[in-house]
Amino acid sequence: MLFQYGASHNVAEVGPADYNACSATKSIQSYNDRDSKTELTKPGRRYFICGAVSHCAGGMKLVVTVAPVAATTHTTPAPTPSGPSETPLEPSPKTPSTSTPPAAMDDRAILG
Repeated sequence: MLFQYGASHNVAEVGPADYNACSATKSIQSYNDRDSKTELTKPGRRYFICGAVSHCAGGMKLVVTVAPVAATTHTTPAPTPSGPSETPLEPSPKTPSTSTPPAAMDDRAILG
Protein backbone atom coordinates (compact mmCIF):
# COMPACT_ATOMS: atom_id res chain seq x y z
CA MET A 1 0.00 0.00 0.00
CA LEU A 2 1.27 3.46 -0.84
CA PHE A 3 0.79 6.58 1.28
CA GLN A 4 1.55 9.92 -0.35
CA TYR A 5 1.27 13.01 1.84
CA GLY A 6 2.59 16.51 2.41
CA ALA A 7 5.49 17.61 4.62
CA SER A 8 3.19 18.54 7.54
CA HIS A 9 1.98 14.91 7.87
CA ASN A 10 3.36 11.49 8.72
CA VAL A 11 2.00 7.94 8.88
CA ALA A 12 2.16 5.80 11.98
CA GLU A 13 1.08 2.18 12.09
CA VAL A 14 -0.35 1.54 15.53
CA GLY A 15 -2.31 -1.08 17.45
CA PRO A 16 -6.08 -0.89 17.92
CA ALA A 17 -5.93 0.86 21.33
CA ASP A 18 -3.57 3.56 20.04
CA TYR A 19 -5.73 3.92 16.95
CA ASN A 20 -8.79 4.61 19.11
CA ALA A 21 -6.78 7.00 21.32
CA CYS A 22 -5.10 8.67 18.30
CA SER A 23 -1.73 8.09 19.91
CA ALA A 24 1.42 7.51 17.87
CA THR A 25 3.75 7.28 20.90
CA LYS A 26 3.94 3.47 20.71
CA SER A 27 3.78 3.11 16.94
CA ILE A 28 4.67 -0.19 15.31
CA GLN A 29 6.19 1.63 12.35
CA SER A 30 6.49 5.34 11.50
CA TYR A 31 6.92 6.93 8.09
CA ASN A 32 7.72 10.54 7.21
CA ASP A 33 9.22 10.41 3.71
CA ARG A 34 5.96 11.61 2.01
CA ASP A 35 5.96 8.53 -0.25
CA SER A 36 5.66 5.54 2.08
CA LYS A 37 5.06 1.94 1.04
CA THR A 38 4.06 -0.94 3.25
CA GLU A 39 3.40 -4.53 2.24
CA LEU A 40 0.08 -6.08 3.21
CA THR A 41 1.22 -9.69 3.40
CA LYS A 42 -0.61 -11.10 6.43
CA PRO A 43 -4.38 -11.36 6.89
CA GLY A 44 -5.87 -9.22 9.64
CA ARG A 45 -6.46 -5.59 10.51
CA ARG A 46 -3.82 -2.89 10.23
CA TYR A 47 -4.23 0.55 11.83
CA PHE A 48 -2.71 3.76 10.46
CA ILE A 49 -2.93 7.31 11.76
CA CYS A 50 -1.39 10.67 11.05
CA GLY A 51 0.86 11.38 14.02
CA ALA A 52 0.79 15.17 13.60
CA VAL A 53 -0.96 16.96 16.49
CA SER A 54 -4.78 16.79 16.18
CA HIS A 55 -4.72 15.34 12.65
CA CYS A 56 -5.91 11.86 13.74
CA ALA A 57 -8.63 13.39 15.93
CA GLY A 58 -9.70 15.34 12.84
CA GLY A 59 -10.20 12.07 10.93
CA MET A 60 -6.80 11.32 9.41
CA LYS A 61 -6.81 7.65 10.29
CA LEU A 62 -7.39 4.41 8.44
CA VAL A 63 -8.14 0.76 9.22
CA VAL A 64 -7.14 -1.73 6.54
CA THR A 65 -8.51 -5.26 6.61
CA VAL A 66 -6.29 -7.68 4.74
CA ALA A 67 -8.22 -10.73 3.57
CA PRO A 68 -6.61 -14.15 3.55
CA VAL A 69 -5.45 -15.39 0.20
CA ALA A 70 -8.12 -17.63 -1.30
CA ALA A 71 -7.09 -21.23 -1.67
CA THR A 72 -6.64 -22.10 -5.29
CA THR A 73 -6.98 -25.50 -6.83
CA HIS A 74 -4.57 -26.21 -9.59
CA THR A 75 -5.94 -28.46 -12.29
CA THR A 76 -3.83 -30.02 -14.96
CA PRO A 77 -5.50 -30.03 -18.34
CA ALA A 78 -5.62 -33.29 -20.26
CA PRO A 79 -2.71 -33.58 -22.67
CA THR A 80 -3.50 -32.84 -26.28
CA PRO A 81 -1.95 -35.10 -28.87
CA SER A 82 0.54 -33.22 -30.97
CA GLY A 83 1.12 -35.88 -33.60
CA PRO A 84 -0.50 -39.02 -34.93
CA SER A 85 -2.52 -40.99 -32.46
CA GLU A 86 -0.67 -43.78 -30.72
CA THR A 87 -3.76 -45.97 -30.53
CA PRO A 88 -4.67 -47.81 -33.72
CA LEU A 89 -7.74 -46.56 -35.45
CA GLU A 90 -10.63 -48.91 -36.01
CA PRO A 91 -10.99 -49.87 -39.65
CA SER A 92 -13.73 -47.98 -41.32
CA PRO A 93 -16.71 -50.02 -42.45
CA LYS A 94 -16.39 -51.24 -46.00
CA THR A 95 -18.56 -49.51 -48.45
CA PRO A 96 -20.10 -51.52 -51.23
CA SER A 97 -18.02 -51.48 -54.38
CA THR A 98 -19.52 -50.36 -57.63
CA SER A 99 -16.80 -51.95 -59.72
CA THR A 100 -17.32 -55.23 -61.52
CA PRO A 101 -15.69 -58.22 -59.81
CA PRO A 102 -12.94 -59.99 -61.79
CA ALA A 103 -14.06 -62.80 -64.06
CA ALA A 104 -13.99 -66.23 -62.55
CA MET A 105 -10.90 -68.15 -63.48
CA ASP A 106 -11.14 -71.51 -65.00
CA ASP A 107 -8.72 -74.37 -64.52
CA ARG A 108 -6.96 -73.61 -67.79
CA ALA A 109 -5.82 -70.21 -66.60
CA ILE A 110 -4.35 -71.65 -63.43
CA LEU A 111 -2.60 -74.58 -65.11
CA GLY A 112 -1.47 -72.82 -68.20
